[in-house]
This record gives sequence, structure tokens and C-alpha cells, in this order.
Amino acid sequence: MVKINNNTISEFYKSKSVLITGGSGYIGSHIIDRLSKEDCKISCFTRNKDILKRNGIKYILGDYDNQDIWNEALEDVDIIFHLAAQTSIYTAEKYPEMDYVANVKPIEVLLKALEIRGKVPFIVFSGSATQFGMTESNPVSEQTEDNPSNYYDFHKLLAERYLKLYIRKKVVKGVSLRLCNVYGPGPRSSSNDRGILNMMIKKALANETLTIYGSGNYLRDYIYIDDVVNAFILCPLNVEAVNGLHLIVGSGEGKTIKDAIIQVVNTINNAHGTVSKIEHTDPPPKLLETEFRNFIANNSLIKSKLSWNSDIGFDQGILRTAESFIK
Repeated sequence: MVKINNNTISEFYKSKSVLITGGSGYIGSHIIDRLSKEDCKISCFTRNKDILKRNGIKYILGDYDNQDIWNEALEDVDIIFHLAAQTSIYTAEKYPEMDYVANVKPIEVLLKALEIRGKVPFIVFSGSATQFGMTESNPVSEQTEDNPSNYYDFHKLLAERYLKLYIRKKVVKGVSLRLCNVYGPGPRSSSNDRGILNMMIKKALANETLTIYGSGNYLRDYIYIDDVVNAFILCPLNVEAVNGLHLIVGSGEGKTIKDAIIQVVNTINNAHGTVSKIEHTDPPPKLLETEFRNFIANNSLIKSKLSWNSDIGFDQGILRTAESFIK
């Protein structure tokens, strides 16, 4: 286990100016929580007019494809955590042009604005492990060829490549973090096809029946939110080590969907005296191919580059998540 040096993090972020896009979202809100403990200047660029504003944070409201608002948001920024996105693969498939505007256009406008300004901040881009597509073998490393199978993953890959292009042009420095299946406390995702494990934990606490589509024998790599936030926070401390890379953020352990849900039920039932059960049902029609993928992260590269590790085990993560729902 790698011990995160909080003193080093605090010293690094002291007096830094940090911009977070998508700060009202699941991961963005956690990054704000974490950085609020540090002596840094935080700006949150969001489209959400109803966001609960916190003291000491500058809020910039507007659309991410608005050049003028980016010019305001980028004033004296050292670090950008770019998390703003449309996250539903099914919405992307139904409305690909809209998904392009939501997931590609913002970083395109951001990078062009930075090119004009002539300042070189560090960008951490939130990508997805599904950008690899339907991989043939596991575990999957960064050397695996990208072969996205839907519009969402194609657009995430395109946005990532825009970032890499501008890194090569020396307009910015940055890295893309391709996230596996993130779970843990926090606001519910705005997309129904995200945050499935969190929904299962809620159902188990409520003594409801948890549903598995088909056999449930497809592998996933579940990673707890705190470990994900640590990866984001550590990237700017290691600019030269990660600049221009994409890194997979995963636990390195694979579980079938079925086994993960069984573990949720057993863990919650034992800890809280619930009696939730599991049933198998036929999958709904027209599921996308990505639902039938198998994915386990080879996380050796991010471990070596960031001195990072996945510290929260699956049982511990389930219990922490359940506790947050009870409060």
C-alpha cells in the first residue's frame, strides 16, 4: 500500500489556482470537497444554476462551448480538472450530435482559448476505460489499441486526442485518466445507466430485490471514489511523469457483475440486518455491445507514475457507501 503524503499535497496546492468543470457532478463535487481542505483558490465552472454554492469558491455559470465564459474562467488558472460531460452512452447513441457538443466541443473551445492566452496550465481530463472498446484479453494496459464501439466512447477518445494534440503543440500540459467503474458516496449520476452499484447498495439497504440481467458473468473493475479523487489530485504533482499520457484508474481486480451484486447483498445483510435478495431477469432489448464487455485494469503504470494505489477494498467501499446513504 502506498501512503499518500498529505503534507506534500498541501504544500503543492498552496496558493495554486484550480478550475473544476462539472463541479456539481459526482466526481467533481468530491474533488471540490478534497481541495476545500487546502489553501488554494478554487473556481467551479458549471451549467447547473441550482448548484449549492459554498463559501470561498468562485462559481462561473454558463455553457461550456462559450468562448467568452472560458476567457473569464481561465484567468490566472494553474490547474484544470475537466470533468464536464454528458455521461449516458444511450443518450449519446440516440443524439450523437448533441453528445459531440457536450463531450468534444468544450475541450476544443478550452484549448483554443488557452492557445490565444499563451499560458500553459496543467489539465487533468476525465476519460473512460470503455474508450478501449471490446477488449479481447485482460488485464488491459495503456498499450491496448483503442477501438470504441459507440458514440460516447468515440467522442471521449476524440476529446482526449484533442488534448494530446495541444500537448504536442506545447499549448498545455496534461493527462487523461480513464476511469473504470467508480462507486461510493456522492450525488446520484444524472444518467440512469451510470452509478449502478450505488443503486444496488441503496436497494439492499431498503430490503428490495436486486436484479441481475441474464447471467451477470461479465467482468468489471470497481474503484472507490476516494481512490479516484487521489489519482486526480496527484497528477499535477507529477507533471513531467504523466504529461501526454492516458492512465487507467482501476483497482486491478475483476469481479463479475453477478459476484459484485452477491457481495453487496451479503455485506449489507450482515452489517445491517437486512434481508434483500437477488433475482435474475432477461436483459432489456437493444442493450449496447459495451454492456457485454469484460474489463480488468492493469494499473501498474499509474502506480509507478503517481505513487498511487487503490486502497479501499470492495467490502469496505460497500460499507462506507451504505453508511453515507443512512446519514
